[in-house]
Amino acid sequence: MSAAVLGKVVEAQEKLRRARLTEWRDLVKLIADGKEPEPSRVESVLSGVSKSLEDLSAAVSLLQRRRALAKQLELAAKLDAEEKRIGEQIAAEREKVQKAAAACDAIIDPLGWRLREIENERRRAEQAADELRKTCPYPEIKEEIDTITRQLAELEQERQKLLQHASHCNGNASSCEARADNRDAFEADYRAEAAKHREKAAAATEKANELKRQIDELFKADAIARDKALRP
Repeated sequence: MSAAVLGKVVEAQEKLRRARLTEWRDLVKLIADGKEPEPSRVESVLSGVSKSLEDLSAAVSLLQRRRALAKQLELAAKLDAEEKRIGEQIAAEREKVQKAAAACDAIIDPLGWRLREIENERRRAEQAADELRKTCPYPEIKEEIDTITRQLAELEQERQKLLQHASHCNGNASSCEARADNRDAFEADYRAEAAKHREKAAAATEKANELKRQIDELFKADAIARDKALRP
């Protein structure tokens, strides 16, 4: 079999795999929506992806749970305006009732309780986000996050090495400069050597700064990737 033919076969198999995976996800969403698919479709999809009814049930339960968690996040997002409004109302009411402590407490206490409820909702939202990320069923998203995490670790390790090297070179330069100040006969040599060390330190620092810029961009990409994991 020629390489071209083999490539087409591989491409066709990959296309079929993706199509079956799409059918599987569509089936899971259909059942999670409360709709009843044809038994023949269920049998066909399960056969195509080599999964059992238990696998299907687990996938449906997971999707329903993730949808519920996603709704929790949506609720938290809507609380920002209410939190701000309540904070402003508290400040205004405090000014009005400075001379009437009892009346002030009667107005503010319920608002404070609501703020505590909002804090609890936020904690639940954070827990929901953590669970959504931990239970993310999309391998492509997990792979993206893992790749970025690995790249961040590698770049940070390299950046630290460069910073250590720059510090070492600056130390050597300082030592040479101190000797140049104390030994007139070799002053020119020591100052030339110090300049070389300073140049090496500057080059290492510049590389470290460039790595920092790359790391900052990766952190942005990491945040985007992790947000993808929040969808049901």
